[in-house]
Amino acid sequence: MDFVINILLSIVIFIFLIGLVVFIHELGHFLMAKRAGVFVQEFAFGFGKSLWKKRIKGTDYRINIFPLGGYVKMLGDQDGSSFLRYTEKPYNKEDKKFALDLFRKNNLDPQKSSFSKVERFGRKMEKILTEGDYTKLQNYLIYDYIPNHPGNFDNISLGSRVLVISAGVIMNFILAIVLFYIYFMFAGFFTDVRKIGDPLIIGADVSNPPYLLFLEGTDNSLYADSLVIKADGNLVNSEQGFLNYINERPNQKIKLDIMKLTESSYSFQSAEVILNGDGIKSNFDSDIIDRPLITKVAEESLASLIGLKKGDYLVSIAGIPLSADTDLGEILNSRMNTLVEMEYVNENAQLIKTDVYIKPNEEGKALLGITYYRNDSFPNILLRVDYSKNLALSGVYHAFNMTMYNFTGLSELVKQSLQEKSIEPVSSGVSSIVGVSDFVYNLVKVDDFINIINLTALVSLSLGVMNILPIPLFDGGHLFFMFLEKIRGKKMSDVIQERISTIAFYSLVVISVIIIFKDFWQINLLDRISALFKTLLGY
Repeated sequence: MDFVINILLSIVIFIFLIGLVVFIHELGHFLMAKRAGVFVQEFAFGFGKSLWKKRIKGTDYRINIFPLGGYVKMLGDQDGSSFLRYTEKPYNKEDKKFALDLFRKNNLDPQKSSFSKVERFGRKMEKILTEGDYTKLQNYLIYDYIPNHPGNFDNISLGSRVLVISAGVIMNFILAIVLFYIYFMFAGFFTDVRKIGDPLIIGADVSNPPYLLFLEGTDNSLYADSLVIKADGNLVNSEQGFLNYINERPNQKIKLDIMKLTESSYSFQSAEVILNGDGIKSNFDSDIIDRPLITKVAEESLASLIGLKKGDYLVSIAGIPLSADTDLGEILNSRMNTLVEMEYVNENAQLIKTDVYIKPNEEGKALLGITYYRNDSFPNILLRVDYSKNLALSGVYHAFNMTMYNFTGLSELVKQSLQEKSIEPVSSGVSSIVGVSDFVYNLVKVDDFINIINLTALVSLSLGVMNILPIPLFDGGHLFFMFLEKIRGKKMSDVIQERISTIAFYSLVVISVIIIFKDFWQINLLDRISALFKTLLGY
């Protein structure tokens, strides 16, 4: 039953999240359009059939049945998508004469009357006029009246159009900033993010968070494989600072706030443990920190004869402390045909001392036969971003930093794809709304509702970043056309814009479908739906 509740709650939260982010975006367009003098015909929350509608000062305010976003229909738009627009085109002059005579007979001046009155008149005439006469009226309205109306978006100044188009992105950034402040107030003024490339981060202390790989004693094994968040109530925001802290407290228990990681989930816990002291207490113990960690042992090698295994730590050879930067070959070759003492830590966190006879191989070289890397207990794949020194500007700084993170991350993934000649890096780093729904479900599953606020802020920011890209149909695409208009001194022809937009539309549809299917495959959504129905049916 918990599974069913989590699914249903995730659906509700997901709909609210997407609806809020897109609605705020459209609200930005709506407010700026009104301010710029554009006549807004519709402002809708959601899509599809209307559940509620009210007309205020000529604008239809609607709540529609599918609450995933919304739209603003401005004068000149053929529909709420703004994909197609009414533009001035040649038509029969007799049609215009017929329409103007019709207006005069009904005591209506289309140049002085509000658009709402003209619109209502047109609907009334649809029921009265013959099909041929109504077509004449429509020709005048569509090809002349609407394209030349001062409330048409196309007829306001270039600067005002830029502001209207930019307002949606600006509102997404404002929403993200507000939500980041709320998130930080609940979670502490820090966050951990995956490192992609080398992102620019300002206004914060940046470090790699400590990763607790193992602890001495079976009772403590429950706390292994965890990210350390706090030590004795203080946020860990410095690698060396954390090591100094535990080295100054040998054999003393330290209270840790940790994020316990499992294969498919995580949980927040507290633990009082000894990290450094007599024997080997943890992977942060001074005896093994920065030591070579064995990842592979060759068969019938010197290392296999000694008993070294994957996961062991080399501590010293012939009294020489080892690090990942130590040239093992030089140490071994300089002591060839001699008996030396080796120290290593095995999988049970025991310090083992053994005598090893360094014997050359057939090529006359002394090799252990291992592959290793540095015991880096501060993984470089994560960044801890701490704003505790800039509380007042933390939301603003984080919005800027995550914007730069989006750009640098995307460029890094594209570079990896080009280098590897594979689309996999880009596809793995880009998600559709299906991927967002999976994030929501995983947060609900562990009751991490605070991070849903963070996720909403990140989605709002991502929507803003994506929309500002110079891609046709996106806000950035419209801004790009306006930039060309400023350079050329005239607008690009409607035909060319329509062709470019059509190509972009179908391209985006194809890309979106590919990403959605990728997300379906990655999160096994069909299996989850099947499991939900089985639970509901009692199987």
